[in-house]
Amino acid sequence: MDDDLLWIQPSEKAQITQVHAALTAELRGWPDQYPPDLTHDISVARFLRGHGGLAQNAIPFMVEAIRYRSALLEDPAVRDMRAAIGDSTFSGIEQLPHYEELQDFLPNRCIRGVATDGLPISVSPIRQADLRAMAGGDDASLDAKFETFFRCTLEQRALVLHNLSVQQSRMVKFFEVRDFNAVWISEILRHGQQLLSKVRALMGALQSHYPEMLHRVIIAHAPSSFSNLFALISPVLNERMLAKVAVFPPSTPFAQLYEHLDARAIHSWHALLQRTVDWSKLLAIEAGAMEATTRWLEAGEELGWSVEVRQGALTVKSRFVAAAYVPGRGGEGTYAETSEDVAARGPCEGRTRATEAGVLWLCLDNSASWVTGAKAEVKLTSAPPAQAPAPVELA
Repeated sequence: MDDDLLWIQPSEKAQITQVHAALTAELRGWPDQYPPDLTHDISVARFLRGHGGLAQNAIPFMVEAIRYRSALLEDPAVRDMRAAIGDSTFSGIEQLPHYEELQDFLPNRCIRGVATDGLPISVSPIRQADLRAMAGGDDASLDAKFETFFRCTLEQRALVLHNLSVQQSRMVKFFEVRDFNAVWISEILRHGQQLLSKVRALMGALQSHYPEMLHRVIIAHAPSSFSNLFALISPVLNERMLAKVAVFPPSTPFAQLYEHLDARAIHSWHALLQRTVDWSKLLAIEAGAMEATTRWLEAGEELGWSVEVRQGALTVKSRFVAAAYVPGRGGEGTYAETSEDVAARGPCEGRTRATEAGVLWLCLDNSASWVTGAKAEVKLTSAPPAQAPAPVELA
């Protein structure tokens, strides 16, 4: 296990005691008048690890963070949300204030499944962000709702991570995926200034008030112009946070992009994309992008597919990942990837029968094209496990 995920170490205890002494002097009623997740030694350890392991560096940040989070607790919506979470170990977006109003154009979700080291996962399909809605539109109160929603997102996740950490006796953090497939960076720069402003504020609050919440951040399917966007966000990131970010272009092989996720997480990630793409209709795949879907198969179940390209050219790929696959252990527990280049002719056909439970990933890849989009029709057919023959009764 990564050392950053270890429970409180003996070498940290003296520094933790020093932090508590400073908080007692600075904060009235510390620790008895504050929620246990704020006062626990594992929370202090997050600040220490985020600031070089030195109490004198961590103390001013933790004092400010406790004041910030204490002020949040004065909001009834925050108190109700925390009460609803209780000792839960999953961050459900439906627990957040204004969820009903904002769910359709805010893309970030925590998903089922785990990453390497059994870490919880958050996924953001960026293409689902409604940039104009986030700019406020005609609703003058919308900006305030966004603010409350974002602040509560951090508070919810901090509480869930605390519950997981205490339960598992280690410092649990999120593995985050930000999926930039089929995203035009120029559109974000043109219409997403309000979103970028919120992201910068969110990252500032995350680093200052909720340190060590993220273990790793994966930027998936990043277009070549992603650097223009990252240049606007990276100045607010400290050195430690920057070291956690890995950027993967659209051409990244499946094994490299997904090796840190288990089968359930891969399936959950692509289930989020169903809000964007309907595979029962003609699919349009933009230049430099891809469309992928997954199906969960039990042992013996079979999935067949037929892809007919109506415009352009595509590479059709598939990969099976067993439910027993443990993230971070290379290709163990996965079937070899299949790949076939298909032009406007067809169809391309394939079939996979699962020898054990797991997820089948099917992808129409147009990332090699710089300017030409593609269109394709896909038919998926499933077959249940073969029935064993009835036993022969002997006379």
